[in-house]
Amino acid sequence: MPWGYLASSALALLGVVLVLAAPALPRRLAGLSSWAGVLVGEAPAVVLLWLVASTLLLVAQGDAAERGAWLALGVAALAAAGLVRCLVLGVRAGAVLDRAVPASGEPARRVGAAGWLAAAVVPLPRRPRDVTRQRDLAYGPAPHQRVDLYRSRSVPASGAVLVQLHGGGFFSGHKSRESLPLIYDLAGLGWTCLSGDYRLSRTPAEGHPGHLVDVKQLIAWVRTQGETWGVAPATIVLVGTSAGAHLSAMAALTANQPAYQPGFEDADTSVDGFVGLAGYYGPVSGVDGDGTSPFDHLEGAGTPVLIVHGTHDVVASPDAAARLAGALAGTGRSDVALALLPGAHHTFDLLDSVRFRQVRRGVARFCAAVAESDAPGPLPRG
Repeated sequence: MPWGYLASSALALLGVVLVLAAPALPRRLAGLSSWAGVLVGEAPAVVLLWLVASTLLLVAQGDAAERGAWLALGVAALAAAGLVRCLVLGVRAGAVLDRAVPASGEPARRVGAAGWLAAAVVPLPRRPRDVTRQRDLAYGPAPHQRVDLYRSRSVPASGAVLVQLHGGGFFSGHKSRESLPLIYDLAGLGWTCLSGDYRLSRTPAEGHPGHLVDVKQLIAWVRTQGETWGVAPATIVLVGTSAGAHLSAMAALTANQPAYQPGFEDADTSVDGFVGLAGYYGPVSGVDGDGTSPFDHLEGAGTPVLIVHGTHDVVASPDAAARLAGALAGTGRSDVALALLPGAHHTFDLLDSVRFRQVRRGVARFCAAVAESDAPGPLPRG
């Protein structure tokens, strides 16, 4: 029995099961699904190539003739079939985004075959040479109130600003982690992109409303002090991941509310749209109806909304994401779009994967529509 090959094939199959079946796991083991979502769900071609290479090595060494090798090969075949399925589901994200955000006037640059191949086999975010980064600009006096600024060297600034907020459950995370390929894309289209930190706390409840105050202070800084750094906002769109999606929604829906702007009550903290990626939208206190959830502010500012969520997310409920989109649309708004990504887990914006490349194209279309004051279509039904 080729035990090493069997173990590696079984490990690949375990990752496939965690991604495709998305079983409910005890809290201490929930991280397994998250890592499987990154390594297998977003990079299935990489795992498949590794599995093929190890199989060829098994055959070349003559170990395929060992007793019991058929069992190991069977496990590998099941894993390979699952990996192909993961890749197909990643490709299907494009159709989902096309329905949520119509492709007319699409601003994103076309991706050639080499680009898609790179996304499949080397899905690591790489900042283009044409995109510059200024690190750790201060938007407030606290050490955590820092933001990185991205823009193009060659494309003139359009006056459109993207503010990206990281995830991490309100207790961890950093501004240089998620959605970097999206930032690079929009910077290359003339957007000024900001990725900001905010205060973190041991529990979400302990940090509220401080983390939301930080986000509003960042928005106010963009509007009042941004010109110091060459930021002249005509349009501001918030994009957040996980906890950052919660903060993006809350900031957009509570714009200019003095209770969340202590010391800068008169500042303009309105935004022109927000995008939630794999968002948590429940109350940060754990108590429904206490004002700490976007569901408590549905009648807030009527900015266009795009909610993107994985159907297999075991960290933040896709049902809650769909309910929020439906609740916002139920207030009479027609500028709410929902995209549920088949097979996607919580970490789909961490890598430059096939799935996230298509998500980025949809988000870029949404941002272009917001900048042109042309909101996307109504919430998809069915």
